[in-house]
Amino acid sequence: MEDNDCLTLALQGEALCRSGDFRSGVDVFLKALAANTDDVAVLSAIYIQLGNAYFYLESYDKALDYHSKDIRIARQIGDENGEAKASGNIAMTLKCLGQYAEAIACGQRQLDIYRKLDDDRTAVSRALYNIGNIYLAKAKASIAASVDGDLSEESKEDLILGLEYYKENYLMVREFGDLAAQGRVCGNLGSVQYMLGNFPQAVMYHQERLLLARECKDIPAERRAYTNLGNCHVFLGQYPVAEQYYLKALALVDPARDRALEAQACYSLGNTYSLMGDHVRAVQFYQRHLAIAKELQDSVGQGRACWSLGSAHAALGQTAEAIQFAEEHLRISQELGDAHQCSYAEANLQEYTFRASETPVSAEEITERIKRISMEQMDLLKLTPDVRAKNAAAAAVKYDPEGRRPSPAAEASTSSAAQPVLPPKPRPAAPQPAATASSSSSPRDEEEDMFDLISRCQSQRLDDQRCEFVSSDKENNNGHANGNGNAHHYGNGSSKTGTAHANVRTFEDLMDMIAGVQSKRLDEQRADLPSPSAPPATRESFSAAGRKSDSGEGDSLSEDFFDMLVKVQGSRMGDQRATLSAVSVNKAAAPTVPDEDFTNLLQTRRRVSSKGPADKT
Repeated sequence: MEDNDCLTLALQGEALCRSGDFRSGVDVFLKALAANTDDVAVLSAIYIQLGNAYFYLESYDKALDYHSKDIRIARQIGDENGEAKASGNIAMTLKCLGQYAEAIACGQRQLDIYRKLDDDRTAVSRALYNIGNIYLAKAKASIAASVDGDLSEESKEDLILGLEYYKENYLMVREFGDLAAQGRVCGNLGSVQYMLGNFPQAVMYHQERLLLARECKDIPAERRAYTNLGNCHVFLGQYPVAEQYYLKALALVDPARDRALEAQACYSLGNTYSLMGDHVRAVQFYQRHLAIAKELQDSVGQGRACWSLGSAHAALGQTAEAIQFAEEHLRISQELGDAHQCSYAEANLQEYTFRASETPVSAEEITERIKRISMEQMDLLKLTPDVRAKNAAAAAVKYDPEGRRPSPAAEASTSSAAQPVLPPKPRPAAPQPAATASSSSSPRDEEEDMFDLISRCQSQRLDDQRCEFVSSDKENNNGHANGNGNAHHYGNGSSKTGTAHANVRTFEDLMDMIAGVQSKRLDEQRADLPSPSAPPATRESFSAAGRKSDSGEGDSLSEDFFDMLVKVQGSRMGDQRATLSAVSVNKAAAPTVPDEDFTNLLQTRRRVSSKGPADKT
């Protein structure tokens, strides 16, 4: 009775999955498993269906779990055909998880079993196609992860291996007369040739893909073929041909359902018109793309649109609009935390500002403009004139007019807070009184002082959390190494000898101090574990050690004091560590930006064009 209930529920779940209701199908399959059955064939079928359902729901970990259970059953009963199917399912799941080496091994296992059985050539062709897909996905992931998007030697090898598997599959499906399978492998062959830079061969395969898609009346495949053909002709320099293919791809998009695809087609057309020099039409399509990106809340797409619109308006001589879009591009890039896009936006802003000015604009003025935009994003930092005055007063208390040696009050404050004392920024050779310097300083000098203050505050945030554990032996060794009893110590906390923060009078002394600080930055955050026999530190020993340090008695703190520091500092650093989630590591999604972004090609052409007619080719 239980077997019948389990089989009935399994059939119901299969029907739901066939209709596209995978979530309901999963619920029914789980009920079937709860009903129990001794029929391993039924149990294997349930595991396969559950794995496939979770795969379509993009729950790849669960899909891998059930496909692994299926392959164990197949091996237990000696079902090689079932093991081959399970190996293929595991390979595709591992590919989606980014575990390409394991996926290739499972796909090869599937292919070896089918070739050994030699009773199903269609299954062999599918295994070949699957392995080609894994190699192609691996190469794409490697290129996407690279900073410059270049094709590495490893990626090139993966593409060549994938090409071999696709070609073998292509010959088999042509022999079978399977038009749908032939169209799929033609599209992938064209993509591999395109990534390898073999654009004429890529055009040949995509043309065949287009004909097969029309014959099969596959509208999405036909649209993809038009887009791929347009991409190939862009790199072949045949921009009018690429324009026609992109327009045909846009005509096949349903605006009511595929807004992201419409935006991608508009973006590609805008790039093509920019390459053709028709910047007026380029602006129209870029604006259309920007509107859809805002509608879909695609920040990356908005940034790309602003970048492109700024370039197009600059080409039309509309520098005011170009500056506006460059500033918007910089703002969006800062919000996304994209350092590369920020650098591009800053460079464009400098170029457009230079064009807009009747006289050349200095680099300092451009930098100030960029800093102003950057400061607008710092909501937590409020530096008013009153705060700057307080900071200047505090700095005057800490340092003497020469700006070289800290005052005794500053040394005492630094010692009690266990903060490093770094050499101040060098002053001019003939310093003026503080009041005169303050009254005669220009707004630009005040802004530079403000950024120096920001830099100093930010650099001390991490330094405030460091604590150095130095034994008396190390201090003695350092003293002997220096050839005298006064060890020059550039760490956190003040030296007991009174010479740790000596005046930095020469360039060599400054370099020695920097080298000492930089070489011990990481070491300052490490600590040896206390001895198991050491008694636990108490509040009384902590206070006594602090009093001993302040009074200058002794060359080292007690072992109990160091034990307490080890525990406190270790927990503080540990509390601030966090494991990044997988989502935070991935790049931001950009549904309105096509996979093939010709921005770099556009920028290169614009730089060449800006040199003048004599430099054009």
